Amino acid sequence: MRIFSLIFLLGALRLCAATELPAPTEFNSTPIQKKVLKRLHSHHGKEAAEQFFKTLGIDEISKVEQSNLLLDGTWLSQVTILREHTGMFSLLDDAQNIPFFAPESTDIAVQVTINLETLSELIQQYHTLIGSNTQANSILDQKIANSSLHDLLASPKTTFHLCIDFDENKELFLGKESIGYPHFAFRIDGNHALFESILLHYIKTRNALFTQTKTKSQTTYSLPTYFADAIAGYVPNIEFDTEHDSTTIVSSAHMLERLHSESASLNNDPYFTKTWQNLPTSSSAKAYISKRALEGFQRFYLLAIKEKWTDHPAFLQKKFQITAAVAQLNSSDSGLAIAISSDKNKDTIINKSPFPSNFLLWLLQNSL
Repeated sequence: MRIFSLIFLLGALRLCAATELPAPTEFNSTPIQKKVLKRLHSHHGKEAAEQFFKTLGIDEISKVEQSNLLLDGTWLSQVTILREHTGMFSLLDDAQNIPFFAPESTDIAVQVTINLETLSELIQQYHTLIGSNTQANSILDQKIANSSLHDLLASPKTTFHLCIDFDENKELFLGKESIGYPHFAFRIDGNHALFESILLHYIKTRNALFTQTKTKSQTTYSLPTYFADAIAGYVPNIEFDTEHDSTTIVSSAHMLERLHSESASLNNDPYFTKTWQNLPTSSSAKAYISKRALEGFQRFYLLAIKEKWTDHPAFLQKKFQITAAVAQLNSSDSGLAIAISSDKNKDTIINKSPFPSNFLLWLLQNSL
């Protein structure tokens, strides 16, 4: 019942309005670190687990601070992780002001800039610690067309973008229920020439029926429209942009047109700007979920409860608490937002949601 009591308390706190951001308080991260190490022990043995724990840099966390402010029924939370710039903490690039690559009315948007060379090093170090260098080399040297995974991870800095827009005017049926038809886009900034060579190799060896169109700096490959009947109405397009050194995969040509419209970008969406208010413009990673998506998730969840889609004992045991948490998730009149900024000695996580950071940290600690 502890989680339900906390959720009830969160609802009661909405009756109060904070006037200023309180001074940060320290959160004891040691229990979380111990639980992570225990999980590693169970998979790899004590010695290898402790070495990989250090390789990840988790043991280098010196302090975790948090601060929360209640604004119009929504918590604005900040968590600062003080640590050394090692392991997984060196994956994220320095904070930059890169707008979401997403059209207006997008429901889910994610952006992250990482150092792929560091990822390659972590893969190699992990397999070294568990005594499997051969497996690490086989993974990194695995051929992708005329290149290898090692070639793909050779870029010092790469930004990934993902966006999904659930179309309210079109349905996608999922058995007993339907959802708004998802239009999507995925973009990678960097290494576009390598990705295009992989696609051309695939077209040549598989005789794939892509049509190529070119503009000044963009080359687009599209499938015939009759493919829509075979893949739920989707006709994917892949665009390579030499000016921006980017690769973009979209669900349709129309989605690609929307992405190129600066006047109809997510940054001009009033629902997004309301949610993103008070969050930083520069970050190393960020994500946004619209209020519409949260409401859709709650409807889907309540239908699953009503029609008893699952009788899993673990779910039934916590059904009451989970239902309360889902209701709390929709208690704000805005969506969810998170921005992570990384620099040499710390990570700053700013989150806007119906839950304060102390609850989220408690949830993390008790879910491990």
